[in-house]
Amino acid sequence: MDPITPSNRNGLDEPEVYWRRRLFALAAGLAVLGLLAWAVGGASSSRPTATTASLTGQTPPPSITPAVVSPSPSASSPSASASPSPSATSPSPSPAASATPTGGAKGTPTPAKAAARAQKAGHAPARRHGSGCPAPDVVISMTMNGDSFGAAARPEFGIDVVSTDPRACTLNLGTKHLTLVISSGGVRAWGSGDCAPGAGSAVTKLPRGVPAQRSITWDRLLSSPGCKTAHTAALPGTYTAVAYDGSLHSQTLVFVLR
Repeated sequence: MDPITPSNRNGLDEPEVYWRRRLFALAAGLAVLGLLAWAVGGASSSRPTATTASLTGQTPPPSITPAVVSPSPSASSPSASASPSPSATSPSPSPAASATPTGGAKGTPTPAKAAARAQKAGHAPARRHGSGCPAPDVVISMTMNGDSFGAAARPEFGIDVVSTDPRACTLNLGTKHLTLVISSGGVRAWGSGDCAPGAGSAVTKLPRGVPAQRSITWDRLLSSPGCKTAHTAALPGTYTAVAYDGSLHSQTLVFVLR
């Protein structure tokens, strides 16, 4: 047998070297795969919440460790003995909210002053006239039996009082409340209530749209309030007549005495 020389040793060891290199390559590959598997597993296990948040679009809430609260805190505990600030639990009411309006304080109008201011500003509620009818809802109209009267003729006037209030209301239509006033040249000549006896009161109920009627005849004599003027015959001329009930009045009628 020939002795082993370097030339034939390479030829004999070639298969062994080949498989040894294969084994090293296989071991290195397995090691690399193990490292990759370990890296992927660790990353996926450390970020489950981040993955869920990325899928839902919401930020995961921070973990909160519940605190142990004693059901009956002792008086010596700072948290139990500390009383809340009055300003945090029961805020003191402001002076404007707690003050009771009395009308006597400076700058605070009394109800009467407030009503007067509202009336001047045009926002006052409808004023009740007489015994209940709102003045803006009462209409007084008047007719007469002619516009020219001879020496023996007496003017006769028909007065209608109508309420437009949706509810029935009352108005005093007595002889000293619903009066007829006759003037000439701006001078008062006669009033139907000047010499009326008694209180001359007659409170009348006025349903909506139903007129209350009165008839008044002038005897062509002069008079004044309180029946102080001597009964003197009126002179021929032009006269005007208007019916009044408080602040209410009718249209003006013009006629002539001959």
